Amino acid sequence: MTRRRNGNLPKRRRSKTLLLRRERTRKRRERTKNKTAHQEATNKNTAIIEEVTEGLSHALDRRIVAEYNKREIQY
Repeated sequence: MTRRRNGNLPKRRRSKTLLLRRERTRKRRERTKNKTAHQEATNKNTAIIEEVTEGLSHALDRRIVAEYNKREIQY
């Protein structure tokens, strides 16, 4: 490589295809990252919903049992 007059080596010219390919891979990587984040959030939300429903059904069961016991005592 021949040096420029100021003594620096010339910058390597990048082809358009290379730049486009790099941009495509970057976008693809970003998309998969977003998908994973979205999936993780969904999983977390599902877990929370399941936990809440479980808690609610448990509380409901306890309330029903308590109500039943009250009726038993009243009779």
